[in-house]
Amino acid sequence: MAELGARDLVPVGWWGKVKTAMQLLSLTLMLLSGAPVPARPGTDMALQRVGLVLLYAAAALTASSAVPYLRAAWPVLTRGGRLAEEEKPSASDASVVRS
Repeated sequence: MAELGARDLVPVGWWGKVKTAMQLLSLTLMLLSGAPVPARPGTDMALQRVGLVLLYAAAALTASSAVPYLRAAWPVLTRGGRLAEEEKPSASDASVVRS
């Protein structure tokens, strides 16, 4: 969307940050479950299960957060990737001058 000049059309929400944190935590737990560290019996399996549940939850958040994004972006995407003339920034709005 940024390449199409419609960056502000779909604002970034906090769900993406939650999803990323869940992914990082789940991967960390799954990596720790296989670490060669003396642990109580069953701890490795518990870490792996919790990590997998968090990974599935992050995948569900990914799918659910895609719906509003696609709804907002669909009009731009169906116009062949072109913004309407009234939505395009003008040359006077450009902050960078190319030489």
